[in-house]
Amino acid sequence: MHNLSRRNAVRLVLLVAASSFATPTPPVAAESVPLAIKGYDAAIEQTELNLRQTAGANSSRVLLAAAYAQQNRTGDVARIVTEIRRIDPTFDPQEFGTKFLNAVDLERLRDGLRKAGLSQPHP
Repeated sequence: MHNLSRRNAVRLVLLVAASSFATPTPPVAAESVPLAIKGYDAAIEQTELNLRQTAGANSSRVLLAAAYAQQNRTGDVARIVTEIRRIDPTFDPQEFGTKFLNAVDLERLRDGLRKAGLSQPHP
């Protein structure tokens, strides 16, 4: 498992919740931010909650795939990537996340997408 600093873990949880994409994502409750000190586990937990509340939130699936990949959870990554490609066959990973204002956050996301096998558009 990766060690994620408290600051970066909080950022990741906030990214999961505040992503401004076509599919709405439920807001993070203030109580979830302290959970971020646990790292990717908290981000995964929050993203899974988002998906239970808003099943059509493909942006949450993308973030979940990236977080799973950072933890080397290959079975979970494969399952989520299959869902992403089924729901949005035109998904373009190079466009996803371009609204993130922090370059470090965007690079962390792209690193996770690469590890998940989502660095290139699906043919």
